[in-house]
Amino acid sequence: MHHFENFELEDFVLDNTFRNWVLRPNYELEAIVKEYLDKQPTKKKLVEEARVVVLALQVQEKTLPEKEWEQIFTQFKSSLQTESSTVEAKIHTSGKFKWFKYAAAAMLVAAASFFWWNNQSQKKVNDLQYVYQTVYGEIKKITLPDSTLVTLNANSKLVLGNVWTDSTDREVWLDGEAYFDVTKKINSGNKNFYVHTPKMDVQVLGTRFTVKTIRDFTRVVLTEGKVNINSPQKLHTAILMQPGEAVELKNKQVMPVKKAVQPEYYNAWVDKKFILNNTSLKDIAAFIKEYYGKEVKFDEESTSQLKLDGTSLPVEDEKTFLSIIEQAAGVHISQTKNEIFIGK
Repeated sequence: MHHFENFELEDFVLDNTFRNWVLRPNYELEAIVKEYLDKQPTKKKLVEEARVVVLALQVQEKTLPEKEWEQIFTQFKSSLQTESSTVEAKIHTSGKFKWFKYAAAAMLVAAASFFWWNNQSQKKVNDLQYVYQTVYGEIKKITLPDSTLVTLNANSKLVLGNVWTDSTDREVWLDGEAYFDVTKKINSGNKNFYVHTPKMDVQVLGTRFTVKTIRDFTRVVLTEGKVNINSPQKLHTAILMQPGEAVELKNKQVMPVKKAVQPEYYNAWVDKKFILNNTSLKDIAAFIKEYYGKEVKFDEESTSQLKLDGTSLPVEDEKTFLSIIEQAAGVHISQTKNEIFIGK
């Protein structure tokens, strides 16, 4: 019997496996959900409804503890019943009404979950948030409320804090990698745009740039305009960036390093490409782990140091990507469900 067999909305929302698929997706969880939906295609709408509720319950970089999930979902069920008794008499299209109830209830529990976190944390984020998230192998284009365009790389999450108005700054929190084309706000109260990461705060006026923050590594690459790089902990003075520069912070470094770069090499993923520029198989393996969610192992160290140059590879199809690498490097590539092996 499949893990999700006979699940209803409540079962999905309270299930750890399902919540992890929504909030912290990986290859194994993707496979579980895909297998279920392949066998139960009529459940796609139910799964999407449950996903919306889980995202509504999600707050800034935290997941509610198990007891809080159950308590808040009790409020969710109660709100469903309340909405049903007061509105159902007026709305007779069952499918649309059902979705209306879920959406309304999701807003209610989002408010409840935010209230919980706001009282548990010293790091407060005003008002409710919108959460955009991608899974492995997915690139998503997003238009923010101010018309700023964001391209969200695979396995990444972007959180919008606050309600954006002409009198407030525009703030987002990033986990993963994203390319920003920020709308300029001339003579407007909300001309400041901030991208927050654990180690850097990026202040923007109107520009195009990429931010990557994964584990202990953060990098900003500026394509156009100007940005200021600040430390959330005020560990260093602001760094003003010019187009064609990158600022990186690795591991336990306190002071970021600024250097000249070619932004097109760092932004190729926006067009679903990977550019080979004297790139080692070891670096390609790091990309495979970040983008496809698979570990890469080599037969020996010398294989990982082989380098490729001079072309751009499509990344939409994993098999095509690996096939090109295999032929170009003269290696043999095999794989299991979660692991890729490269040898001579």
